[in-house]
Amino acid sequence: MDTKAILAKNMKAARKRLGYSQAKLAELAKTSVAFIGEIEIGRKSPSLENLGNIAEALGMEVYQLLL
Repeated sequence: MDTKAILAKNMKAARKRLGYSQAKLAELAKTSVAFIGEIEIGRKSPSLENLGNIAEALGMEVYQLLL
């Protein structure tokens, strides 16, 4: 499994565990709903800054999204 696929799987699982919609996660991570969707299907990769914001919004550390 490649890094994009791992990130997509872990991010979506964490979001669903918290009961967040893509819109809620986007709001908390200060990004767009479309971008969250693109990451979750493995089409786009976030910058380190965006990855940090997403991890924080999910109550996780960045490395946890990549394991």
